[in-house]
Amino acid sequence: MSRTTRKTFGAVGILALALAACSTSGGGTGLSGTYTIGVWGPASIPQGGDIRDGAMLAAQELNDAGTGAGGREIKIIFCDSIDGASTAEAVDCVKGFIQDDGVDAIVGGFSSGETLAVLQTVVDGETIFVATGAASPDVVAGVESGGERRFIFRIGPINSTYLAIDMCGTMLKLAAQLGFGKFGILFEDVEFARPLKDFLAACLANPSEATQGAIPQETGVEVVSVKPHAFDATDFSSQFSAFEKKGAQIVIEINSRQEGVALVRQWGETRPPFALVGINVASQFDAFFEQTEGNAAYELNGPAGSTRAPLTPETIPFYDAFMAEYGRNPIYNGLSSYDAVHALAEAVERAGSAETDAVITEMEATDRVGTQGRERFGPDHDILYGPLAPDGEGIVPVYFQWQEDGTKVLVFPEELAGGATYTLPPWLS
Repeated sequence: MSRTTRKTFGAVGILALALAACSTSGGGTGLSGTYTIGVWGPASIPQGGDIRDGAMLAAQELNDAGTGAGGREIKIIFCDSIDGASTAEAVDCVKGFIQDDGVDAIVGGFSSGETLAVLQTVVDGETIFVATGAASPDVVAGVESGGERRFIFRIGPINSTYLAIDMCGTMLKLAAQLGFGKFGILFEDVEFARPLKDFLAACLANPSEATQGAIPQETGVEVVSVKPHAFDATDFSSQFSAFEKKGAQIVIEINSRQEGVALVRQWGETRPPFALVGINVASQFDAFFEQTEGNAAYELNGPAGSTRAPLTPETIPFYDAFMAEYGRNPIYNGLSSYDAVHALAEAVERAGSAETDAVITEMEATDRVGTQGRERFGPDHDILYGPLAPDGEGIVPVYFQWQEDGTKVLVFPEELAGGATYTLPPWLS
């Protein structure tokens, strides 16, 4: 492994193990043996911190309950993949878990680029990997029960094609509510966003055809402009100008990194003649409103968004426990990382063994209510998206809108919104 990664891994990993030992081991729990999980993500950005802390919270709860993973104490080793853009650091993390630490399973990964880069290492090392942050459909490409890639699972988020289907259906509802018919798409030019924006553009124009009837609406809306931006962009004036010239009334943003702060700040400051909606991972954090100097007001975030809402009986208790432990609310990959550790622990319990293939068999049989929804895996080990699950039950993304007072209000799906509705920015009313 590179010196930088090993140094970071050692310092953070030792700290994580020390915290786990102080809060979760011994104490008369009766746990015997260990089940070691390597957790990795970019600690230099909040997305990676939530992957780490969601896993740590799950391990602490399971160990304190005296169950661990099938009676084994869960140990978490964390490795920092630096910034989410370095595939070399991510591969080094995973190699270290397998070759040096001898972990039983691996959880984490944020960006699709770094996650895709580690998959062959996981397969070669014959180690279970549960992805918790990357949306690219390619993460589970070629995965099948009993196949050589059987070690790979994704528990969250739903893949970018399904994110696009969900966003398409929700945006069509929003367009109908507002009487708008012209859309723009502003996307981060990275692996997860490219297939999402392609599908979304096709779906908005021809919903029924693009989704093979999953969205029955035959007539869509006009997509007037599709513009990329770099993952570290700081100025979006040229894109805003292009959308304005084309008459876009709603612009869908698709971005996963911290450039989302600059994007929304600029939107709120310049007040272009379009609403801003979509996936902005940075916007999920509590600090986002302050970081944008209040300009986040009226931005609509989803479908990879998350907020403290009763998705399941597990969601609000998790949010409150996370807040109590870390002093902040989690984002989507904090939920998926937490659920990944619980799913692995339950699979070990059912298998009566930590043997890899026995745990894989039980992971394939997962059917649990987690913080995100009902969690089951398809034949390709991808988490099932609710509306396309055989019985309509699975992960259902949510959408929230920032308010002028810095709070977040859930507005979609309507059945979870409690009567709250989307508010058009006042300069567009």
